[in-house]
Amino acid sequence: MAKRENPLVGGRIPFRWKFLNGLGQAGMAITGWGFGTFAMLYYNQVLGLSGKLSGLAVLIVLLCDAISDPIVGSFSDGFKSRWGRRHPLMLLSIPFVGLSFFGLFWPPAGLEGYSLFAWFTGIAIFMRTSFSFFHVPYMSLSAELSQDYREKTKIAVYRYATGQIAALVLIVVAWNFIFIGTEDNPSPQLNREPYFWYALVSVVLMSVMMLISTIGTMGAIPYLSGTTQTPRRFSLKRVFSDLIKSLRSPPFRALLFSFLIAGVYFGAQGAMTLYLYTFFWQMDTSGIEAGQRWFLIGGLMGVFCTPLFVRMIDKKGTFIFCLVTLVFSYIIPVVLTLAGVISSSSVLFLPLLLTLTTIGAFAGGVKNTITASMMADIADDHELREGVRQEGIYFGALSLAEKCVSATGGWLVGFVLWFINFNPNSTPGEVPESVLFNLGVVYCALVFLMFISISVVIPYKLDRKRHTEILKKLEERRKKADA
Repeated sequence: MAKRENPLVGGRIPFRWKFLNGLGQAGMAITGWGFGTFAMLYYNQVLGLSGKLSGLAVLIVLLCDAISDPIVGSFSDGFKSRWGRRHPLMLLSIPFVGLSFFGLFWPPAGLEGYSLFAWFTGIAIFMRTSFSFFHVPYMSLSAELSQDYREKTKIAVYRYATGQIAALVLIVVAWNFIFIGTEDNPSPQLNREPYFWYALVSVVLMSVMMLISTIGTMGAIPYLSGTTQTPRRFSLKRVFSDLIKSLRSPPFRALLFSFLIAGVYFGAQGAMTLYLYTFFWQMDTSGIEAGQRWFLIGGLMGVFCTPLFVRMIDKKGTFIFCLVTLVFSYIIPVVLTLAGVISSSSVLFLPLLLTLTTIGAFAGGVKNTITASMMADIADDHELREGVRQEGIYFGALSLAEKCVSATGGWLVGFVLWFINFNPNSTPGEVPESVLFNLGVVYCALVFLMFISISVVIPYKLDRKRHTEILKKLEERRKKADA
């Protein structure tokens, strides 16, 4: 019988696998959007949990979640079954992610104070840990699909584009059919009832797409470079050893520490955005929906333009350019409002806000896509140095770092809300001006973190030329092994 040709060899991989692999990003987009955007507001302003306890819950959740990521990554790297290293874990996680996400936004009635804090913390830890068993193997699978420098970027484009589209569909549905504002109730996001349908729609959408992605990419299992590796027995000692090995990579260290610092900013910025929309600018539901819709559209445009940036200024240059652009785009509307140059009642306010939101989201879409491509390059560098492919530990380690500092950002927001006396169950228009002013000042002050992040990533040296050299050496090694 003739040997089947490997469709993953060469520059381009089959469209169906790029497309089906991309569908899995819907789960990341929806859970990330729900936890990062709505969870803090929901528990603090709707259910009445104090800012201190809300922020502490987010901190505990993300720290526990971060610890699970490298463990899952190391386990996935050494795992072996007839269905490969990644797919069994992805498939098993889907029902647990869906059930726990629903429980996060529909807790038992009557909980308050520490009992509500315990529910928020416990169900969110379970949800995020369950999702680690999908997300880390999924990201590792995406990195395994190709070793081509440009094709990796295209795979990431499909993935992040699908995630942006899924989140966009959810946001349009949520603000037009679930969180419906009226004259008597202009801020429905401050009521408990709509969150039942928000959670249900989210669960159905992400579960279906994650399932299709997992089953649809099983045809690629025999051709993945890591499928033929000898399985390794799992142990926590090996997890620690794998983490130490990952830190030996200079390009990974540069990217890792950049994420450590930037993660604090993004964690705080994400948690504060809905507070700005609802209280700082007192926008109605149509304005909030427009802001979030253009945020996702801008991100989607950035994803599709990523290959163009890679061709023009390579990956590291693109990464730095995006960090600078998105930071200024996010803080300019707040700075102008604090300075009294423009107000939310001005005719120019909403067009300015939407334009800058779109520009910042465009840069963010490019940044996210290029980061995934850079991580795939680092995995090739690791194979050359260590002789084994371990995408899981790299994505797990990066996720650990990002979530640890993102947790710090989430906790920081909860602490700030308590410190500036931003009370739970507040009503838009009734929050003191001094409290809102302090909220805006803190939001802008966080920008200095991003400039530190930029300086840290400058030593990253894994460019196109170096990556080509790595692939040539790997190919020579494989030919010797075959011989």
